[in-house]
Amino acid sequence: MKRQRIPAGKSQSGVALIALLVLLILAGSYAFYRSANIGLGRHERDAALTTTLAKAKEALIAYALLDDNKPGRMPCPDVAGDGISPILTREDCEGWATGNPEIYAGWLPWKTLGLADGNDDFGTRLHYVISRNYAGDRKTPPINSETPTSIRLDVAAGSPSNGVVALIIAPRGERDGPNADGDEFFQSGQSRESGDNDLIAAVTRQELMAAVEKRMAAEVRNCLEQHAQHAGNPGATYPWPAPLSNAIFKGQADRKSVV
Repeated sequence: MKRQRIPAGKSQSGVALIALLVLLILAGSYAFYRSANIGLGRHERDAALTTTLAKAKEALIAYALLDDNKPGRMPCPDVAGDGISPILTREDCEGWATGNPEIYAGWLPWKTLGLADGNDDFGTRLHYVISRNYAGDRKTPPINSETPTSIRLDVAAGSPSNGVVALIIAPRGERDGPNADGDEFFQSGQSRESGDNDLIAAVTRQELMAAVEKRMAAEVRNCLEQHAQHAGNPGATYPWPAPLSNAIFKGQADRKSVV
């Protein structure tokens, strides 16, 4: 029986076809591997940046909590780019002028807050915005759970306050347009594209005051206990309550009612 010989041209074409198929498989595998790694890299960067913003937020609340002169007051923004909050030399933070929106804006004072860095995952400085009532050195209004806020985050122009005290903005390049126009309205980025990719962490009035009020309650409790344990206080009693109509908040002995 004679063997059928395959022409040399057909044999080479078959080998070339197999080689091409192998190349296509390898190219597809590489593209999938590269795409998966890029996606994983983006996820890791986003997770790291979210952690950075969370730490900055915690540091801001801690700073406000530990202010002995005005608990709840946050640091002024860094305006020199050195990571340091300027020392107050007047009632308002540096950079604010009468007639401007009721906010202070600049970079995050990361050195003042004791943070390791002040940049986002693109190497861009983190921006920081604070409602005017929660910084500066004015005596009024006092900082409490009813102090008005002036920042508007992800709300339409003209909307009422949504209780945001401060913002930390990771621009990841250039700041998005709504966050760089100098007004009090800010918007979170909706994509990965430049101009619409700002990542924002907000400090709300509720979060801030929950920490401040807890500190104040602890201080009041400590004062009451010190009064009760005072050596000259027979019977280790707490102070008498002050009547609600008493403007000097001084307790009256043997008073049965505070109304």
